[in-house]
Amino acid sequence: MPGELKSNPNADKRNDTWLDLARYARHVLTAQDTHQFVLGFTLCESIMRLWEFDRLGGIASPPFDINKEGLQFVSAILGYLWMNKE
Repeated sequence: MPGELKSNPNADKRNDTWLDLARYARHVLTAQDTHQFVLGFTLCESIMRLWEFDRLGGIASPPFDINKEGLQFVSAILGYLWMNKE
């Protein structure tokens, strides 16, 4: 699962962070042609977004602060850990 980590919270609003993650996802989809989608995340200081990319593009969750919304952060991490291949 690709992820993009930045120390600047303003990097979440910049397209270069999002494009970096999209390039990683495109690389996975190209290298592993059996994958139909790729999940990813951006974490810019404490601002997190969850992403899903397929062969047509990507979609992101609304941003959330992992310090203020700890339950959402833990739910996301556990969701990734408990995911199966289906």
